Amino acid sequence: YITEEPDAVVPHVRICVGAVQVTGRSTMTVHMSDMEIYKKLEALRDNYLNEPVIPKNSECVLSGKPYEQKIWSESYQKDELIVFQLESKNIIGSSVYCLGLKKSEAGKIEKLSNSQLWDIGIP
Repeated sequence: YITEEPDAVVPHVRICVGAVQVTGRSTMTVHMSDMEIYKKLEALRDNYLNEPVIPKNSECVLSGKPYEQKIWSESYQKDELIVFQLESKNIIGSSVYCLGLKKSEAGKIEKLSNSQLWDIGIP
């Protein structure tokens, strides 16, 4: 069984058909950089809600570390997903953080967490 706690408390671990995916998150504390990253993603999401324009990919620096900023839209079932992503690459691999919005055909908007996007298959 896989139990899941809020994103900031436990690492993301998924086991699918014999494969294991793990992101490098602390099991005990939220790192200050993680908080800054999610604040940036929340600001991007709030800006989109105020002005629904998807900008070009760009770079930003948080706590002295460069991140690639991506925002995109895609279809999911009958809804539209808007994904806000920050990715940091290093020699070992990359760290990807996401928040999202789900817009229904009726116009209802739901905010999605990193964990909810992961369940959908993003990133």
